[in-house]
Amino acid sequence: MKKMMMSLAVLALTAGVVNAQKSSKGGFNLGVQAGILSTGASFDNDGAERSPATRKVGFKVGVNTTVKLSPVLDFVPEINYTNKKMKVSEPQGSLISLDINTNFLEIPLNIVFNADKGIKGLSVGIGPVFSLGLGGSYSETYVEYLGATTLTKTGDVKFDGKKASVANDNNVHLKSLDIGFTAFVGYKINKDFNVKWITNTGFTNLTPETVGTYKPNYVGLTVGYSIIK
Repeated sequence: MKKMMMSLAVLALTAGVVNAQKSSKGGFNLGVQAGILSTGASFDNDGAERSPATRKVGFKVGVNTTVKLSPVLDFVPEINYTNKKMKVSEPQGSLISLDINTNFLEIPLNIVFNADKGIKGLSVGIGPVFSLGLGGSYSETYVEYLGATTLTKTGDVKFDGKKASVANDNNVHLKSLDIGFTAFVGYKINKDFNVKWITNTGFTNLTPETVGTYKPNYVGLTVGYSIIK
């Protein structure tokens, strides 16, 4: 899986470099982007009912390239470094809370439609996204029965796919590859700058345990700049 992700990253980067070299002939673009995300997850632990995950602020930075398929249709691969967070609490007061902070190498492969009538500069994109977990951290707080003592446990998030019974340590272990879906609505302010409202949903259950669910998701706003046109 990691080899596949690195191959996709190299492919997207190579496309950007080649397109940048050909940009003088028109039809190609190399850009950078950054944005703020509202991140969360579909989560339960051991099948136990929980309150919905609280969304937290994350971010993404990356590069993209545009390959013209037709006058109104583009193929836009991206390579992003994406920070995703979430917090969950037990329904029974403050019995337990869990904060997870994770980082991913994210490769969306978007097909983008550009409006040639009506609102010029408007675009809509959809496509699959492949996210490779890089690492992270967590903090878990327990309130001992009857509220006598509050205990806090911290550790790393490791994307090695190990079950807790095998790892036998103080870390959270998740699967490394998340395959999901992304969509956005964008607007090109001028020839250099654009803004996008994006949504991203992971379809892969990243927990390696036989029960439980962890599927990250986010919505957010990014600003892009064309460095080579």
